[in-house]
Amino acid sequence: YDSMTGDMCVSASVRVDYPEAVRVLASDVYINHVVEVVGEIASKGEIGAFLVTEGSKMIIGHPDATYLAQTLDGEGFDSLYANISVAISEGREGIIALDGDAGRYYVTLNRVENTEWVLVTYITEREMLSDLHWMECYILIVTVVATIIILIGVISITGKVVKPVERVTGVIAQIAEGDFSQDLEVSGNDEIA
Repeated sequence: YDSMTGDMCVSASVRVDYPEAVRVLASDVYINHVVEVVGEIASKGEIGAFLVTEGSKMIIGHPDATYLAQTLDGEGFDSLYANISVAISEGREGIIALDGDAGRYYVTLNRVENTEWVLVTYITEREMLSDLHWMECYILIVTVVATIIILIGVISITGKVVKPVERVTGVIAQIAEGDFSQDLEVSGNDEIA
């Protein structure tokens, strides 16, 4: 923390190649803006983001100021943070599935180039799959409605085909018994008759 402002800052330093003396160029990088950006990402309870150092696992950017300068495996944190710490130590990157106190999370670990920082973003499995569950319900409803419409159509067509066939079959049965006085009533386009 900067002793004058109280803001979190990280000192970036490099040794200058100068054979006559040891010289170092250093600058304090305030990460207030990083904390704001991370806070915008983490605007929902089931979605989060923070910035952590790879070596010491110290949180240097988090929307909750109480987490700043804490280590990932510190006391009182969600078990997700400890699992993220292990994943960083193992050198894992990209999207990985990890467990936390609230269940399963999908975590993305992105190493920030030319630093020892890792940007961590996460979302609960429940939040990630919630839209898919709505889509499943929608597809189920559409399927049921389409099936009902098809059944109504089949029943309607069946009625139009079965009745004329029934009449013709009755007349044919009477003719087969020798009653040639039967006359078929043809109505409309009764192709069957």
